[in-house]
Amino acid sequence: MPEMDGFQFVEELRRQPDWSRIPVVVITAKELTVEEQAQLNGHVERILQKGQYDSGNLLRQISDLVAAYTRQQQRKREQ
Repeated sequence: MPEMDGFQFVEELRRQPDWSRIPVVVITAKELTVEEQAQLNGHVERILQKGQYDSGNLLRQISDLVAAYTRQQQRKREQ
């Protein structure tokens, strides 16, 4: 990203009320340091390493996260 890195993007996204509850999945080839993982902790749903998943498995991971988010939103509407 030309104007900000991914960490800055996530921080900015979380500051915006309309976008703050959207689940974020980080897909990276970078080996994250403990500090970088801590920086993302609590701000993203999951961090996936590119080399650890084939395309089918990656799609299943994302599909599972979207389904969980959808169920959570449905339960909130029903309350």
